Amino acid sequence: MRLSTSAKVIFGCAIIRSEVWSAKAKLRRALSNIYIPIRSLTIRPNVTIYPKYIKRLLASKNKIFNDLKANKIPPSQYLKFCKTVKHIINRYNSTRIKKLVSSSQGIHKFMKRFTKGHSPIPYLEHNGLYTFEDKAKCDLFARAFAPSFSNVPIQNHPILPASNYSSQLDDIDFTLIDIVNILKSLPPKEGVSADGISYKLLKNCTDSIAPFLADLFRDSLDSNILPEPWKISFITPIFKKGSESDVSNYRPIAITSCICRVFERLILQHILAHIEANKIISDQQFGFLKKRSTVTQLLSSFDAWYKAILNNQCIDCIFIDFKKAFDSVPIRYLIYKLSNIGIKGKLLNWIFKFPL
Repeated sequence: MRLSTSAKVIFGCAIIRSEVWSAKAKLRRALSNIYIPIRSLTIRPNVTIYPKYIKRLLASKNKIFNDLKANKIPPSQYLKFCKTVKHIINRYNSTRIKKLVSSSQGIHKFMKRFTKGHSPIPYLEHNGLYTFEDKAKCDLFARAFAPSFSNVPIQNHPILPASNYSSQLDDIDFTLIDIVNILKSLPPKEGVSADGISYKLLKNCTDSIAPFLADLFRDSLDSNILPEPWKISFITPIFKKGSESDVSNYRPIAITSCICRVFERLILQHILAHIEANKIISDQQFGFLKKRSTVTQLLSSFDAWYKAILNNQCIDCIFIDFKKAFDSVPIRYLIYKLSNIGIKGKLLNWIFKFPL
């Protein structure tokens, strides 16, 4: 069976009922066992891979050392060559580090080489009781995280003023090129959720999978039906600060379906375009927007402060930190606000069905 045909069987379906999706998931796992090879992983020590010119210098250094042992050259000649090689290696390492730290992602990758991996969760303490077993730890985390996923407010949402935007967004149009661009921009990560499909699989099979994802996304949006694996997430506790034995010092990270996250990116592009076209977001917001960050926010703030100082004006700063801000957003309020800014129709219904 060709890969394109296999992808069509796995992803290309006009009906996305749970039983159909489950059958295709089993077929995908079977085809993965056939077509995806398994190789042994050799873990090598953390050594620096030098370019060819340094490798040649190191080889020459070994040759000169052998000549030194055979009394063919004086020790001073060997020591002089060693200093030259050391200087060239130090210069190469310095240039490499400067190149790595020039970007935010580069410095994080560089520091990970010198830090330990994720350590297992230690014993947990709750109400004076100590928990050591993994299953008991999971139950304890589940009880601690449950309030974050059940934030249903009792009171009604505040009434927002009626919006008067020039356009509404009730559906999205996307092409095969849009999906291909998203798939190619995915990080090559191997983490999976309930459907067993990773970013790496989607990225490496872009040309074969993209046409069938387009049909799947369109069918899901038109029918207002989400496959069951899209509604399932793996919750990972991430330690923040304080005592590692206190469950309140961990925050939940939900790992959802990679295919669904691709569709989320597609929807997000259209929502952001709608927001920018109607100028819904304030110019004073710098978070979660392209070409804006904490750096640009600080530059803007410092500029305003300097102008105030030059004009002999007072400066008052108020810092507010919302506890568990993302987890405490009432979903019903969020849906109402989306409707208020012009998100309507099948798009709003699809978002409402999504387990936010």
